[in-house]
Amino acid sequence: MSMSYPRRVWAPLLLTLAVGCGGGTPELKPVDAGTECQINEATNGIEICNDRDDDCNGIVDEAPNGGGLKQSCSSACGGGTELCVHGVWGECTAPAPKDETCNGVDDDCDEEVDEGCDCVHGATRPCGEDEGACHAGIEQCIDGVWSGTCIGAVGPVDEVCNNGIDDNCDGAIDEECQCVEGETQVCGTNAGACTAGLITCGADSRWGDTCEGEVSPHPEVCNGLDDDCDGEDDWTTATNFGWRADPHESNEACAQAVTLDTAVDGGAWISVPVADPTVLGDYPTLYPLGDQDWYSFRAEEVSHGVCIPGTSQCAYVVVVQLELSNAAAKDDYEVCITTQACGAINQDNLYCSNSARWVEDANSYVMAIKWGGVCAADDSRDIRAVVRSKGAASACGYYQLYARFYLDENEECP
Repeated sequence: MSMSYPRRVWAPLLLTLAVGCGGGTPELKPVDAGTECQINEATNGIEICNDRDDDCNGIVDEAPNGGGLKQSCSSACGGGTELCVHGVWGECTAPAPKDETCNGVDDDCDEEVDEGCDCVHGATRPCGEDEGACHAGIEQCIDGVWSGTCIGAVGPVDEVCNNGIDDNCDGAIDEECQCVEGETQVCGTNAGACTAGLITCGADSRWGDTCEGEVSPHPEVCNGLDDDCDGEDDWTTATNFGWRADPHESNEACAQAVTLDTAVDGGAWISVPVADPTVLGDYPTLYPLGDQDWYSFRAEEVSHGVCIPGTSQCAYVVVVQLELSNAAAKDDYEVCITTQACGAINQDNLYCSNSARWVEDANSYVMAIKWGGVCAADDSRDIRAVVRSKGAASACGYYQLYARFYLDENEECP
């Protein structure tokens, strides 16, 4: 059964409760005079947040114990309250989630603290080591990241010799010290042409880099000494082939002669091929205790000149030059040439150099052989030359052999 309670409302005295956002102080609100209030049957006269006077007590949306209506509310971060404002529930006062910061608090209220942070701001951890002269320190966390600075630590330094301290903190004392300052020791060798010297310990207790007074090994030169201090001089044995092996040593017999380029009449000089003309050691040499190097080449006629076919034509000339290096003594060498085949060579047809053939300015023996020819015929010849040591000479200097072929029509026929 519905009941209505006619009530006379005195406009100046009757109040309604108006509450501000999030709470506040009730304000008097005049109600139209003569308004008839009816209890809200839907709520059984219980006041709810609807901007109505549900219990007809002259106050809108009031709480049973007085004051404005309010209710509990919550967020992921905790609880709060909501106040009824003009029939609408206001903003919840529960704390809202925030972006996570590295502060030891679950700012985003996901039940995880400081996720993504290396550390909590302000936290510390030990760093460094307590070993030898080293001491540990502490490292601080700044904004969730370890600072990388070890505060108060004493780190390792280069080892200082003879101080009884493990300066580099590796567990060993003075392990890099080699000597006592001012101490000396022998360095180098006294073998061959070498002379030992002395090395001195420096202020850092390490041996210096300079061997004072030392005569050190150097590349072997042709001087009868053991220049590289390996226990062998220039010509210790006949099998040593001198201080550098002759690259042409397979040419010790006429049949094993090294073949040179063809010498064309009127053409350029030919010579013994060498790998690098700027390197003395690439030239041929004679090793001691007797040696000979054989060479052969073709003296080829390609131009017959102006002549009547079938008439004699003179003279064809081959010039051979044996140039010696400064280390080679001229009396230790000779060069011989012939036009004969290997099996026919003898002392009568092998023409050799002598002192009269020495050209001082060229440091060379220069000699020639010649022969007559026939116009329009092939007057080419195969030439054989041998460079050899004389007697028991201990020759080890380098040499070069040159040859040139030409027609000299002013020369008489042999």
